[in-house]
Amino acid sequence: MRADYDAAFARMKSAAGRLCRALEYSYGAAAEQEVRRLMEEAILEYRRCRDRLARFLAGPSIAQRPLSAHRRPSPEEVRELAYQLWEQAGRPGGTAEQDWRRAEELLEQAS
Repeated sequence: MRADYDAAFARMKSAAGRLCRALEYSYGAAAEQEVRRLMEEAILEYRRCRDRLARFLAGPSIAQRPLSAHRRPSPEEVRELAYQLWEQAGRPGGTAEQDWRRAEELLEQAS
């Protein structure tokens, strides 16, 4: 699962580089459109892999938990998952709020 995430991240990073080069060197509208399409596909694949890994790291899914276990995640659980998401993304700057919201969302889906 981590290998899938790493591979998707590498493909997204590569697609971003191709898009930058296409914009910098003006390969033409058709080439730019194709590179943008590939970038979008890479972003979507990365997000799917990231979310699958985060759900795995968050613990058992709704179906595996007893009904009494359904609750809002604690701030500590959100903090731990947000930190893991941040680390998995390569520790980028300025993503704390985004990582926190994504962790809350994933944990709420899993609880």
